[in-house]
Amino acid sequence: MKVSDIYTQLNNARAAHKVWVARAEAMVEGMPIEKEQIPLLHTDCVFGKWYYGEGQAVRNLPAYATIEKPHQALHSTYFKIFKCLFDEPDVSMFGKLLGKQKKAKEEQLTEAKTLIVHLRKQSDDICETLDALEDQIRRAVQAQQKARQKNDAVAADINKQLNQTIDDLSKL
Repeated sequence: MKVSDIYTQLNNARAAHKVWVARAEAMVEGMPIEKEQIPLLHTDCVFGKWYYGEGQAVRNLPAYATIEKPHQALHSTYFKIFKCLFDEPDVSMFGKLLGKQKKAKEEQLTEAKTLIVHLRKQSDDICETLDALEDQIRRAVQAQQKARQKNDAVAADINKQLNQTIDDLSKL
């Protein structure tokens, strides 16, 4: 896989992650979003599919391993938001008659709005780690290029010495 492909995949995964977060925010604000557009499981979103699929190409870099737990936690927070928005509040029949269901639903929405703030922070942390991962990829590529240049220089030096030795031997 080419380095440019890795950068492209990483940026596509980051963009998909940001769209996922934006959809979650829109849903909390009452915009009509299909529940299926925001997968609950961390392995089902576009970012998760990249992380557990093609992203494995950079799994040896330190930042890669630090993404998994925050990404799982982000989906856990989203699951709580999802429950707040789509679960019916647990109100007794008497409570329903007194109009407590509406108040309970409002409390659930307030909780969802509190959780979305936490979700944004988790997302920002993941994006910072992705920036670190991108930097680690860049540094790894630079180190690899320097090693190749050094190897090329050593090989050229050895070749030069070998040619000199052959020339010296031919003069005997």
